Amino acid sequence: MVTRYKDKKLPFSCYFEDRFERKYEVKELWKSEEDMEVSNFPILKENSIIGLQFYVEEEVMYDPQSYCSVQTNLYDESDEQVVLKHSLKLGDTDKEWVYQGGNDEEFPWRMGVYFLEVYYKGERYLGGINVLPHHLNERQVKEIHDYLNEQVQDIIYDFVYSNKTFSKNDETVLPKYWYYDYARKIAEVYEEFMYCMTAIEKNPKERMESVYKPSVRSGKIDQKSIRWSLSNKGLEKNAGIHQNNFQLNKKKMTNYDSKENRWIKNILLIWKRDILNVASYIKRDLNNYSNKLKKQKEEYDRIYQEKEFLMSKRDPGEYTKRNVKSQMLMIEKDMNNTRTKVSILKGKLDILSKMESKLIYFMKNTFLENVERGMRKPFLKKNQYYRVDSIFEELKRIRENKGENNQLTPILKPTWQIYEYFCLFKVVKILRDSGYSLIEGIDEDVLNLYFEDKIQEGTKFVLESENKVVHIWYDHYHAHTEQEALDKGELFYTPNPKKKPDLKIDFFTKTHNGQLFDTSVVMDAKFSQLKTIYNHQYRNRTTEQLLGYYSYFCVLPEAGHRPCVDRVVCLYAGEGIRDVQKRYENIIYLRLHPLLDDTGTYVVGEEELRNILQLSS
Repeated sequence: MVTRYKDKKLPFSCYFEDRFERKYEVKELWKSEEDMEVSNFPILKENSIIGLQFYVEEEVMYDPQSYCSVQTNLYDESDEQVVLKHSLKLGDTDKEWVYQGGNDEEFPWRMGVYFLEVYYKGERYLGGINVLPHHLNERQVKEIHDYLNEQVQDIIYDFVYSNKTFSKNDETVLPKYWYYDYARKIAEVYEEFMYCMTAIEKNPKERMESVYKPSVRSGKIDQKSIRWSLSNKGLEKNAGIHQNNFQLNKKKMTNYDSKENRWIKNILLIWKRDILNVASYIKRDLNNYSNKLKKQKEEYDRIYQEKEFLMSKRDPGEYTKRNVKSQMLMIEKDMNNTRTKVSILKGKLDILSKMESKLIYFMKNTFLENVERGMRKPFLKKNQYYRVDSIFEELKRIRENKGENNQLTPILKPTWQIYEYFCLFKVVKILRDSGYSLIEGIDEDVLNLYFEDKIQEGTKFVLESENKVVHIWYDHYHAHTEQEALDKGELFYTPNPKKKPDLKIDFFTKTHNGQLFDTSVVMDAKFSQLKTIYNHQYRNRTTEQLLGYYSYFCVLPEAGHRPCVDRVVCLYAGEGIRDVQKRYENIIYLRLHPLLDDTGTYVVGEEELRNILQLSS
């Protein structure tokens, strides 16, 4: 393995290696980002088990201080970007794994380009890696991205609060609402605001003015004093039984009612108003989430009691026990997620309250109390005044939805999730092209539903035509028993342990007495090749999962108390155009992905998918 800089062989070598011992060499490094050529970066596949080798072969070349670091899109609990750092090794026998696909282990990269740096004996070299998905090339994936963005803008991205990097702090659970940005900015600038206002309080912008006051004591006088003594006011002041010798003394007084201070008071008054508004919005959301957490706790207690009840019985079914365990895990995850949001919102209210109290203090307990409000912004020479005004202007832009352009950084979702969305919206589009109208499921707020930049699990899409109604359930966890379905107000249940197909499509016919159930179709999206999904030699877990989807029942009498799923379809992203649709063990395997050729772009499998949906409707 050879790593070069300007055609010169470097004393070290660097390459990535997967579990099949295939090597992806870092063949070339550069000294500056401007010189780098992305086409020469090694290409890694998303979600592949991968390791890194960075080594020298001769001991004389070894340097214990040298290392190789690779940028990722992971962040730690302190909101610091995780950088993979590997020390220089002597020999390439000990491979350091970067990702091994363990439980809850997140692949360190999404699709895109990432920088790599090598520090060797005081020299710094730059390179990179290009991460692409399996099965589809970059142009095909871009077609999927473009298509999804036409359906719902930015659905392909996870949004994070960061000006420079891909952040994974807790605020990613909040939506893209301006008042959250406003509160976040208040927290960010609070210390700077306090520093500037404290400096202004100690050394405010002032102006000296002459003040004239009658007094029997001698003081400094001028021409105005002499004119006053000869005026009617002066003569009247010194008239009477007890004639006093008043004179108009001149004094120099400090006046803080300057244009700059008037503008600062105007800023503080506007801030107070905005903070009260923002706090009211956040209190409303906090109340909603507190109520949601309360309901989740009630649901948790219900499931826990069901679990205790089953434990007391002699022969509970294995799938029944598994169902209760799954529900416990899901509700615990949901509760933790809601608690996080409640905690964040409480923290935002605390900082807003703190800011409000400081605004009141500066307006009521400092020189600003005697300063008039100024509506015109003057030229601000003093640095502290300028910085307070700059903070104000940025908050104003956020309030008007014109804030920091890079405040929300888009990061591509994992390709498997993007492919699920692609399949979902293809189904929706085919039905709409067939005369159905979408009446529920997507609105302008779909990505902010439950404060997440994704389509929520259990979202229902409803489409209607003149005679038909279609329900499309996305990633919905179905009831385990008929009674549970009735209690939840749902129509379907399954004893099958796999209760969350990617798409479950239910067809109904309109009648004078309401809707009559016709049939159901289940679709699962697999971002894999067919050879990894179906095995001819034995029944694998994926096949068992797909066959299990036939065990769904409908509570409506017209369903006849028999399995109601008519077809199970596995949608996958394969290669080529041969054998677009196959059937194994009553499962339809359908290749569905964009294809680019000389005539343009089309979607392989779309017509076959259209036929499946039309047969069902």
